[in-house]
Amino acid sequence: MASDKADPVLRRKAKAARAQIEARVMSPARGLRLALERTAARALSMPLGVLGTERLVADPASLLEMVAEGALLMSLDGPEGAAHGALALDPALTAALVEAQTTGTVAPRATPARAPTRTDAALCAPVFDAVLARFAANMAAGPDAGWTGGHATGPMQAAPHALRAMLTADRYHVFRVSVKLGEAGREGAFVLALPVVAATSADADGTAAAALPDPRWQARVLDTTVRMDAVLCRLELPLAEVLALKPGDVVPIAREALRDVALEPGTRRTVARARLGQMGGRRALRLTAAAPGGAGGDGSHEWIAAGLSAAGDASDRATTGAEPEGLATAAADAVDEQPGGEDPPAGEAPDDPRLSDAELEALTR
Repeated sequence: MASDKADPVLRRKAKAARAQIEARVMSPARGLRLALERTAARALSMPLGVLGTERLVADPASLLEMVAEGALLMSLDGPEGAAHGALALDPALTAALVEAQTTGTVAPRATPARAPTRTDAALCAPVFDAVLARFAANMAAGPDAGWTGGHATGPMQAAPHALRAMLTADRYHVFRVSVKLGEAGREGAFVLALPVVAATSADADGTAAAALPDPRWQARVLDTTVRMDAVLCRLELPLAEVLALKPGDVVPIAREALRDVALEPGTRRTVARARLGQMGGRRALRLTAAAPGGAGGDGSHEWIAAGLSAAGDASDRATTGAEPEGLATAAADAVDEQPGGEDPPAGEAPDDPRLSDAELEALTR
């Protein structure tokens, strides 16, 4: 008896657990796929299979580059006050949808390509209105509800430049989807773009939900060279003393300077703290802490070789093009070699750059 009474309780718990798991895995790509499949089954009475889905974020100019030539273009109306979205069906998908609704079937072979008409738009719009409504319903309980809901097809746009004029948002969530329709499996593709809203929702773990960036501009950004400055310290001196500086003068540097080097990407914004040492016979920095929002927050204490030999040889500096200036040169020349004059083993570096009393006195005199 106890077992019989417990079974309904266990079933309810199992059902609730399944619902939670399904909610967590309902990504926008999956939500859109389910919406397409169910709409085709109910509105067109034929199967639709999704062959592939690519999701990214793009600006309006990049978005239009993804649109196929001769595509049926429609703007999307959003919630009140929201920017317009966009929908572009390639000629193959447009022809298949029109054929499915006019003949009730889809032939194995595609019809010759032609320019889209407003009749095509009138036939395709209700299908994608149903897709958008189901897509919004699928995402309603998740973190992406803010930008997936409230959209419907708008008027047909005669040319890409007319659609571009409707796209006023800075960034768009873009889906590039390829499908096969009907028993014949006629293939086609479309591009769906919904505006990125300003407010970012957080998922169940408290992390922000974000789409993948456009790989074309992402690759260009990641290939960009960033200058990193290792700053030992900054001093304030009277202008008269600065103007009187000449080769051979010694500028005092605090003892802690070598152990608290700031890494800055060409500005005075510190992204990490480091300690000056050497690795493989070259000057190196060991990351000791990351600034808030900076890099290196995993506490890995990686060493970054500075490209200079430990001896500070002038020809070596000329070869590497990494000549430190002013205070950096004076401090770098004060770093000791490993005990016995040996270089540290490969991949290692001394925990502390050690200075002799004479060298410290020279730096702080």
